Amino acid sequence: MLTQTHSYAHTVRLLHLCGVEKNEALLIIRNNEKAGTLKAMIWTLEKDGHNESRLDPHK
Repeated sequence: MLTQTHSYAHTVRLLHLCGVEKNEALLIIRNNEKAGTLKAMIWTLEKDGHNESRLDPHK
């Protein structure tokens, strides 16, 4: 679960590297805080139409 401030900041940076705006990243984190997993956040991004290849640094 993302409960520590540095966890939020780190996750926002990761999402930003995937092309997600900071405010959108914060909203995604808040919406998925109870799930507490990056996988849930990525699923939300994919569901909302973000390109999966942008989320996978190996592609």
